[in-house]
Amino acid sequence: MLRRAVWKQAKGLLVAHSLQFVVSMGKVKKYIVNVCIALDQLVNAILLGDPDETISSRLGKFKSKVPPYQWICWLLDLIDPGHCDEAIEQDEGQDQLLPFAKKK
Repeated sequence: MLRRAVWKQAKGLLVAHSLQFVVSMGKVKKYIVNVCIALDQLVNAILLGDPDETISSRLGKFKSKVPPYQWICWLLDLIDPGHCDEAIEQDEGQDQLLPFAKKK
C-alpha cells in the first residue's frame, strides 16, 4: 500500500515538473502542437494506417481513390485551403494495413 502511494506521488511530481519545465522554457505552443500530432498519428494507426503518418497526409494521398476522403478534404480546405495536399508525406505510409493504400 505504501509502495503504491509513493509511486503515485512520484508520478504526480514528475508530471508537474515536466509541465513546469515546458512552461518556463516558453515552449507551451510547441508542446501542444507535438501532442496534437502524436494524437493524430495514433488515430491514424488505430484506423489501420501507418503509425508515423498523419490523417491529413493519408487523406491527401488517397482522396482520388476514396470518395469520403474527398469530402473530408473539401471540408478541411474550407478552414485551411490546400491542407490535405500540403500535409502529404511521401516518405510515410508504407506500413498501412489497408489494401487500397499499398504501393505496388
